[in-house]
Amino acid sequence: MTRGETIFKWITDRHSEGMTAYATNYMHSIKIAPKHADRVRLSADGEHCEIMAGRRWDSINFCKITAR
Repeated sequence: MTRGETIFKWITDRHSEGMTAYATNYMHSIKIAPKHADRVRLSADGEHCEIMAGRRWDSINFCKITAR
């Protein structure tokens, strides 16, 4: 299992529990609520977990992922 697949599975598991996930890097945090689960995906090669940022997809592989 790649890092991207692991992160994606972890986020979807937290969403199924009703929790909100957060991806944090050195600049800001991104809130990933269960209602926005469609904005998270695996890249085409399955190596990266990506989140929609406007019209582009940004990798969150190297962010700190937490949930509350």
